Amino acid sequence: MGHPAAALMSLSHPPVARVAALLLGCGLWLGGCVAAPLHTDRTPGEKPDADPAAVWAELGCATHRLPLLRVVTHELVPATVAPGGGVSHRFVYALCLPPGQKPLTGRLRTQVLRDAVVIGSETVPQARLRPGRWIVDSRITVPATAAAGTYRVRVVFDGPITFRDEITLTVRP
Repeated sequence: MGHPAAALMSLSHPPVARVAALLLGCGLWLGGCVAAPLHTDRTPGEKPDADPAAVWAELGCATHRLPLLRVVTHELVPATVAPGGGVSHRFVYALCLPPGQKPLTGRLRTQVLRDAVVIGSETVPQARLRPGRWIVDSRITVPATAAAGTYRVRVVFDGPITFRDEITLTVRP
């Protein structure tokens, strides 16, 4: 974090929240999206939204190559924030695993970038994705000294499945 603006973003991601941050948007490689849940509690952490059997039936997992991951929701609320403010980072995913397989374990890296420069980063070496549908909420705090502009929150998961995606955050006085 040797960049002068290294303190730009404070990431508050419980381990699975960091994993959630990784599956940003409905990437085409994920095979599309499913309906978003209606939960409004954004307390940081992970919350089960549907059990593995329900997700298995909903996604028709028996007819797909496994593991099967679908991104349900990825958002920052609000997407524009003033210096000194914070945003709620929500990620919802649905995962089908072969019967008896343990959760997917891999390295999860969450980064905040300004232009092409990483100004903040966290790594969870043994992050886990669990079967079923999971809501993962976290907070990103913007320091009062943050410069106005567009930032990117990038998440990368390297494990049995590899993901990389980004979402935009705007800082405006």
